[in-house]
Amino acid sequence: MLCQVEVLDLVYKFRFEKANGARATIPDEISAAQIIPSGENLNGFDLTATNILNFRAELLAAGSHEKYKNSVVWGRPSRVFGVSGGYYDLVQVIDGNGNKLQPAFNDWVAYCSDDKKTGGTPGEMWYREAQ
Repeated sequence: MLCQVEVLDLVYKFRFEKANGARATIPDEISAAQIIPSGENLNGFDLTATNILNFRAELLAAGSHEKYKNSVVWGRPSRVFGVSGGYYDLVQVIDGNGNKLQPAFNDWVAYCSDDKKTGGTPGEMWYREAQ
């Protein structure tokens, strides 16, 4: 049985923003992002109604994360119909030169190898190539 993500061909699109919510035009302005779920098998339907589903990411100050001080970290709260749906961190595991950032890289590898955390697909990478 295919999971809903596969049936929808779910893709996350990112709209990078300034602190005030306006669209960022240069990288130095970016302090947040709105993550927009898109059902590619539904003619690319984008769920942009943040009052229904809000996947916001907020850039943390450099070096401020307790564990991942040398990684870029985004806080990722979720809201569904205005109610908190959880929180996790998006953590950089490799730098722009291809160097592994520790301890984030090893933590990521351990997570990807855990069948209970990956939903039954340990060792598989799910991605979509930009066209």
